[in-house]
Amino acid sequence: MILHPQLEKDCFVIGRLPLCALLLTNDANYPWFILVPQLHIHHIVRYKTDPAWPAPVWGAASARQYSKVDAKDIQGRLQDLLF
Repeated sequence: MILHPQLEKDCFVIGRLPLCALLLTNDANYPWFILVPQLHIHHIVRYKTDPAWPAPVWGAASARQYSKVDAKDIQGRLQDLLF
């Protein structure tokens, strides 16, 4: 599966399922997952303490990149659960 260049730039690939890939957007303000390509679903975990609460997340705060360690930790935990 070939990802759009913007998705490659903005996301970590968590893994590939039979019909889609699971991506983690590189914005630690909101744990934000995307399923592509068969489905296009955004699942954004929200907390009352997040920078946009309770408004929509789009444009509310500048992206805060995950550290490499945090991104690898999330990736590893999800891979253990899903694959």
